[in-house]
Amino acid sequence: SFFNNYHSLIWALKVTMDPAADIPGRLFLTTTTGAVQVWEQGEHIWTREEGLSELKAAKFVELPERILVLGGEGRLKEGFVGRLLREAKDAKDLPGFIIHFLTRFATGSYESATSSATVHPTSPSASQLPFRDSFGFRQVLVVSTAYGKVYGIDTSNGDILWSRILGTGHESEAKIVPLDNALFILKAVGDADGNSLTAGPEIALLAKSETEVCLYVLFFFDRGLKIVSQSTSNALLFHLNALTGQDAVGLSTSDEALQGSLVSTEPIEDAYLLHVNGRKGIVLLDSQLKVHLYPDNVEAQKLFSAASAALSVPLRVTSSQGRRRLVGHQFSQRSSVTETASKVEYTAFPTWTLSLPEGHDIQAIITPIRDPVASLGKVLGNRTTLYKYLNPHAVVVLTAPHSSTLLTSNAHCGLYLVDSVKGSVIYEATLPAEGHNCNVKATFTENWLVYHYYDDEYQGAGQTKGYKMVTVELYEGKQVDEKTRSSELSSYSEKANEVTAYEQSFVYPHAISAITLTSTKFG
Repeated sequence: SFFNNYHSLIWALKVTMDPAADIPGRLFLTTTTGAVQVWEQGEHIWTREEGLSELKAAKFVELPERILVLGGEGRLKEGFVGRLLREAKDAKDLPGFIIHFLTRFATGSYESATSSATVHPTSPSASQLPFRDSFGFRQVLVVSTAYGKVYGIDTSNGDILWSRILGTGHESEAKIVPLDNALFILKAVGDADGNSLTAGPEIALLAKSETEVCLYVLFFFDRGLKIVSQSTSNALLFHLNALTGQDAVGLSTSDEALQGSLVSTEPIEDAYLLHVNGRKGIVLLDSQLKVHLYPDNVEAQKLFSAASAALSVPLRVTSSQGRRRLVGHQFSQRSSVTETASKVEYTAFPTWTLSLPEGHDIQAIITPIRDPVASLGKVLGNRTTLYKYLNPHAVVVLTAPHSSTLLTSNAHCGLYLVDSVKGSVIYEATLPAEGHNCNVKATFTENWLVYHYYDDEYQGAGQTKGYKMVTVELYEGKQVDEKTRSSELSSYSEKANEVTAYEQSFVYPHAISAITLTSTKFG
């Protein structure tokens, strides 16, 4: 049968039948979630999830150890006697474990990272749960699509572990559209949690619900009826378990559409994951620059209150002429009193504006990848030292010409490394546009900036057009052995911009669609 809670509604269908060739009739249909299905005489033949071709956001989620997956159910509630019985039951696997360990030690053979990530549960009523491999390569890829559906995909073989349709909970006629890159890991495997054995990693997805509201109907004798409507948009946040796809806050069951929490009735300008002292929360800024927190509780209020004085966020602001510019914002607070209680509200106010070249718009803002810093510098062959420039407020800004100036002969792309506290430019590069299109890809971590672009400009011998990969390493001071303690330095210090950049450019044979960095536990 066709399950609406899994594929939503049928969008289009077609029946094929050839009685002369004795071919049974087949029904081809597409759904509002982007799936394509084939049915033959009431029996389902196959399904293709074509909605995965239009992704809005994606996140890799680490998996727990196999022992936690197998033994985590109910372990927190067992007593001393229950623990003894469980350990006695597990002792039967000791001979097999010893044989497996000796075989692995002697041959160096480990389980393949391309084998299935699921493990059969200990009880028939429990569902299959994924677990990690020996090296941690196997993960769950959580993606959201433009069709209002979220998937959990096994990276070892590409199988879909679970999928959920995004619902509204209060607007049955609303259309749910996930926002670009608005997927956050609220709890990872290693995060401290009293219920970590059973809950697992959790993610939050930000989306908007669009509803058309009819205002009035006009009747014209020559043109007939005309319906005047207005579109309303609300911001919803969906909180779910990354391993199973279940609702993490209990708003919906696994047999119905995933329900979201209403966080704002205004459009969302930007959203950030706030991570302070091992605690995580989501900070959302609406079009009125008002701050919304998730989860909206006392702990989240205290978390943001302690960090708000040091926070500074860059936003893309559209001017009255339709041009985008980069504006830095900080936060202020005020108390609001209602009939039931008093509450502190936060709003963002502008502090600086980045001046761009004439005719340029903000294309993307890339935040750095936050990992542990393995080393603070590099020792050269002559025993001098270069100390890494570690500015925690640095962001990468990509700019592109406005559509009206893109076809001019001097059109170019821009790349800026900007201090988000005061708006100063730490590093910048002017790059050629690839066929009147800025397709620059960049990533940034610690003091290392990498970007990729197409260079169609060449002069003289030894130069050629083609793709280039550029690496930039930033070090403190204007010469070797100069230390400014950039990680502790205020952005308003006169030494904040004393940086030396070491650049290397390489010819790259291919175009790329995305770029990122690998990371380990140590950086």
